[in-house]
Amino acid sequence: MNISTRMISLTMAYLAAALVSGHRALDGILPQANQDECREESNFRGELNDDVGRNVTQELKCFAACSLMKLGIMNEKDGTVNMTRLDELIASHTPGKDAADVFKTTVVEPCMKEVKKSTDYCEYSYQLIACGMSKVP
Repeated sequence: MNISTRMISLTMAYLAAALVSGHRALDGILPQANQDECREESNFRGELNDDVGRNVTQELKCFAACSLMKLGIMNEKDGTVNMTRLDELIASHTPGKDAADVFKTTVVEPCMKEVKKSTDYCEYSYQLIACGMSKVP
């Protein structure tokens, strides 16, 4: 995986980085106070490390939803994805417009089409993140 791909993978709803890279990646995007609030709201007590993807719980899924909402990526009222905010995060974590455009067309757009919208925001958030992670080489 080259550096551009690694940087791009950090952006998919920021949580992909947390699931793959652990707590430090999360710290760079979501303030600790918000992480603590999401842990409390979701009752997620696990560690964000390499093993978290193998032990997916409802609490982890809800932690993901809460985090996306705190970042302004997911609307709390209707669960829609704020593409403008997502684009801002992608732009701030990719090495230029070309890399951001590639990420959007190869990861974000396909996942937005593939993942069925759900009123279960926890499940929907997790499925979006899992889809994004599966598309990053």
